[in-house]
Amino acid sequence: MPNMFSAGSSAVGYLYQVRYALYLILKKIDLEISIEKLDDVAFESQGTPIELLQLKHHLNQSANLTDGSSDLWKTIRVWSEAIKEREIILPGVMLTLVTTSSAQDNSISSLLRDDIKRDPISACAQLVNYALKSKSDTNKSSYESFLSLGPDQQLALVESIYILDSTEGIVEVEELIKKTLLLSTREKYLVSVYERLEGWWLQKTINHLVSGSQDTINGSEVRTKLQDIIDQFRNESLPIDYLYDDPEESNLTQDNRLFVNQLKLINVSSIRIKKAVRDYYRASKQRSRWVSEELLSIDEIFAYEKRLFEEWEEHFEMVNENPFKLNDEIEFQERGKLLYNGLINQSYPTIRRDCTEPYVLKGSLHILANKKPLRIGWHPFYSERLKIHKEDGEEVV
Repeated sequence: MPNMFSAGSSAVGYLYQVRYALYLILKKIDLEISIEKLDDVAFESQGTPIELLQLKHHLNQSANLTDGSSDLWKTIRVWSEAIKEREIILPGVMLTLVTTSSAQDNSISSLLRDDIKRDPISACAQLVNYALKSKSDTNKSSYESFLSLGPDQQLALVESIYILDSTEGIVEVEELIKKTLLLSTREKYLVSVYERLEGWWLQKTINHLVSGSQDTINGSEVRTKLQDIIDQFRNESLPIDYLYDDPEESNLTQDNRLFVNQLKLINVSSIRIKKAVRDYYRASKQRSRWVSEELLSIDEIFAYEKRLFEEWEEHFEMVNENPFKLNDEIEFQERGKLLYNGLINQSYPTIRRDCTEPYVLKGSLHILANKKPLRIGWHPFYSERLKIHKEDGEEVV
């Protein structure tokens, strides 16, 4: 039995607003957009509203936009109140109702589509007549708001209304966005670009709503972000997705992963070990995502790890080529730190020429230091101290 109090439909409605707003701003990139400020979605130009949109999403694909539809009358009420409060001045602002419902031929809503049958004068007369005669308690407040306007205001309102019915639902809007992105994105990267853009947009709109929706989101900012994402998919680059991701806090005294023990061997501070754990976490997630999205091959990862190994090998020999002076643990640790600091603070080698995010290099070194049998280490006698002997190339997690 369906839960009559389920919030699923409302949640989809809010997500629909956010996704549809992204679709709209990609089509009107030179404008500014707001969500839940002047309306569900609003476009502004230099601080002046030019279009307000009400969005209505229905999970029932057969929903109809009848003359008594609450979607229609609630929308009219919102705009009627905005006129009375002088939040909008008509004419001059387009008022658009976007709905997945369908308006039947000869209905009031059908007269407000943007087509050759558009007739706002007739629609206004029918709306007034319907509001005067209807006995609906559900729409009563909406009728009162509309009828409280003067005749000239009523007509100005209706002349500004455009109804876009039978629109795509939340799933289909995703495809509309992807079609728009195809104008600037190579098809093989389309899904990856879309996911990153929508993820950024969702966080952007959350911040927008949390701040009270007082500021608009500039279309040029969306354009800049999109171009930044696309640039990461050039042949010599890779997208960076986990710059601000952090692993769950762990107890380092109980963390027995090899790369952590490698750092403990050279007496690295707990703060630096936590940073190493963070880089390991980010690099592991990043490399896994690159491979799953077919942006990077396993062969490229193997080739990169070979370059890292050769870089480590040369530095290891440089640090330890001179005989030990004291031949005690303090000297061993100091040489280990010298090796570790030298490698972890450099910016080469990169996995791809223009992919220079430090956590990729640092985390990849820790991934290598976590493999059995030990591929690399920091302590001059790391292998003997850890005494690891297992199948080649296995990473300990």
